[in-house]
Amino acid sequence: MLLTMNILFGLGLSIFSGFMFAVSNMFVTRGMTTRNMPQSVFTTVLFSTLVIFISSVVTGEFFRIGALTAYSALLFSAAGALNFILGRMLNYASLVILGPSRGSAITSSQSLFAVLFGVILISEPLTLIAGVGVILAFFGTVLVTIVNDKKDKLDSRGLFYALTAAIFVGMSVVVIRAANLITPLPVDGALISYLTAACFYFIVNMARTRRLRSVVGGKIPLLAAAGTASGLAQSARFVALLVAPVVLVAPVVTANPLFTMLLSFLTMRGKERLTMRLIVGAIMIIAGVAVISYALGA
Repeated sequence: MLLTMNILFGLGLSIFSGFMFAVSNMFVTRGMTTRNMPQSVFTTVLFSTLVIFISSVVTGEFFRIGALTAYSALLFSAAGALNFILGRMLNYASLVILGPSRGSAITSSQSLFAVLFGVILISEPLTLIAGVGVILAFFGTVLVTIVNDKKDKLDSRGLFYALTAAIFVGMSVVVIRAANLITPLPVDGALISYLTAACFYFIVNMARTRRLRSVVGGKIPLLAAAGTASGLAQSARFVALLVAPVVLVAPVVTANPLFTMLLSFLTMRGKERLTMRLIVGAIMIIAGVAVISYALGA
């Protein structure tokens, strides 16, 4: 019974995380500038760090941060480097080159990489039924985000960035899971991950601009909202990885392009419309999550 409740709780947190990532994506597309991307990314990381710090204090985890072992803290820091430094910069670069639909479709393959690394590195269980669910969720995400224009050419540079970002982010999911198994303080772990990224971007931007005022950039209010939403999403994801296995959390969270498209449809009715591709993709994602939950005994 406890296992079932943990799985259901992890599923709910994963869905919430995916939705908040979609909200963050909406604000990022409106506030990000390609001209000063490192500064814009640092702006989102800064506000995400603030949100997660508040979450850590509210949940009481901040006052137990000393319980983290040096090894688990190192793992959380490594997850921050993989996800918020390498993965995020490469992901944004792929979105600029390939466009948001195609770029997000390719980077959504992170769920498969997460499951693969989970099975290989930390012996996560993967049954045949759960594997089918992962594949359904993945291809459903691809279906609702892929572009229709056959005249478009796939830029090899953008493809490399997107796939590499997917690998790094997928690996970070497993590192977070491993750290949570050592010391179950997920929000503190998220805080350490974000602080690692924040320190990196601050140093890099200071080295580039030589001015303290120039370490942030882009449209600050929009990027602040994006960072806040991302912070909430990451907090939920870290907790989900504490109570549920990677094979459930990763595919659900990485279905956030579906939420992005639905939010675009609701807020940009003149530019977005429901299509059969979107409907079929949504059904595949829902079916994939249902199959994974069934395989895990939820």
